[in-house]
Amino acid sequence: MPDNDNDMYTVMQRALETIEKAFGKDIFEQPDKFRSALCDVKIDNNAKRIRNLLLIAVCDLKVYSRLKNAVASDYIFVVDNIAGEMFSDYMIDRDVSRSVIECIAAPLGYKPPVGLSPEPLKHSPLQPTPVTLPASVVSRVRQPLTMPNQSYGISIKPKVGSIIPFGGYDWIVLTVENNKMLLISEKIIDKQPYNVKHKNIIWKNCTLRKYLNGKFYNSLGAAKSAIAETRNDNPNNPWYGTAGGNATTDKVFLLSLEELVKYFGDSGDLRNKRRKDVQGNNNSNGYFLDDQYNSARIADYGSEGALRWWLRSPGVNSNLAAYVYSVGSVDVEGYYVNNDSFGVRPALWLNL
Repeated sequence: MPDNDNDMYTVMQRALETIEKAFGKDIFEQPDKFRSALCDVKIDNNAKRIRNLLLIAVCDLKVYSRLKNAVASDYIFVVDNIAGEMFSDYMIDRDVSRSVIECIAAPLGYKPPVGLSPEPLKHSPLQPTPVTLPASVVSRVRQPLTMPNQSYGISIKPKVGSIIPFGGYDWIVLTVENNKMLLISEKIIDKQPYNVKHKNIIWKNCTLRKYLNGKFYNSLGAAKSAIAETRNDNPNNPWYGTAGGNATTDKVFLLSLEELVKYFGDSGDLRNKRRKDVQGNNNSNGYFLDDQYNSARIADYGSEGALRWWLRSPGVNSNLAAYVYSVGSVDVEGYYVNNDSFGVRPALWLNL
């Protein structure tokens, strides 16, 4: 247990900072995703009470959105109003409510306006009396995880296959290793050619790599600081031997054929797989034998629906790149690199 209730305020603040660093500020305006992220945060002290308070404020009362839309001169009025609602709806002490609200206001950089109140807001210590929540609220809160015995340890341990928000996009967790997680965008984020010119090209030199590590990376805002720089091997095409090029260091990248096989349900050595076309005939068109219609690989692009999306591996020639077909099958022979109708699903390693 914390030594005092001020410590609980600190734990709550660190939990919110951890979520903001991992997923960006926009998560505070997405109640369902915030609830999921908060349940993945490991808090070793008073976890259930802290979760309940934050879930009520962010998910039920949408405190962050209300503060964000408040002009500075109305800040104190809005805080008092929300604190009153927390007291009347959930019987949460007003000082406790104000402390929770001020924690949530921190990402906005809010400070009480000077001169607008004879008693400017201060961080109120949380009261020792446990908060009793209505049964309807408690039933909606997932039980807290088992917490490690460490001092105010806060970390996020997302589950493989879960979808998390980050930098304004939704991402699928492919694996969690060594305090990092590998993510791929849930949907296609753009349509781009692998390379703007039709020529022999490798991942290291293509224009799509430049776009992902430049314009797209910068579009993630402050959240991009949590992305780990990654050394990517770029192996030759496993069936045709087309050169993949030397290893590269990337912030954002595309999956290779090997990574696609590893993380999307196939198994075994690519070189030992027989190939079949969509009708099941052998030795044609380079489709994987295993799970050739793997629905996990299908990705939509807005109202256009499912599209083909690029992999970073070369095809049968260096002017072709491998890709995932719109039905989830994989073409290792590839398509012309300058085709601009293919989708982009960026991948990245995120520090935890």
